Amino acid sequence: MSAVKIVLIIVVVVVALVGIGAGAFFYFLRGWDSEQLSKKDTLKPEVSKIAGRALIIYHPGAMAYTEEVAYGIGKALQARGWEVHLDRANSRAISDLSEFNLLCVGSPTYGGSPRPPIVNYINRCSNLEKKMCLVFATGFYDPDESNKKMQNLLEAKGGKVVSSLALLTKQKNQVDELTGEFVEKMMRQMI
Repeated sequence: MSAVKIVLIIVVVVVALVGIGAGAFFYFLRGWDSEQLSKKDTLKPEVSKIAGRALIIYHPGAMAYTEEVAYGIGKALQARGWEVHLDRANSRAISDLSEFNLLCVGSPTYGGSPRPPIVNYINRCSNLEKKMCLVFATGFYDPDESNKKMQNLLEAKGGKVVSSLALLTKQKNQVDELTGEFVEKMMRQMI
């Protein structure tokens, strides 16, 4: 076999493998962009007088890191006397916010944007006028862009974003510490 044929075969194999890999990657992302089943949870404070009621809505993403952050924020709020309701962003998640003092939404970041289930959730929320909101995003690179987009969506509906948190995937082992600091900072801003 000639050298030209060998090079041609190698090029065809490499192009095919790159195409298959890219297709699998985008199929994987598309699957994580769909609504996830509900995972309703309530964290009750250990005090008799509740400081407030918070709703945390999140999209777990491919590695469930965003879900870990949502629960970290929830536990930090609970420790400060809040009753916290958590759920994944889907068509069954609570969207009438009249019973809550605080809405917190979180999303993984792919391509500098929050995931469609979070965007869809925010778009169908009601009673957001002057509602205190938090946003958080996770990602390998620059989750701040997702936070800005979620903040703009919430503020367009009348929400008041008081704080945001952007966590990189490499900070995964610091979730409890960073979410605790985030909630503490947010509490100071709300006073």
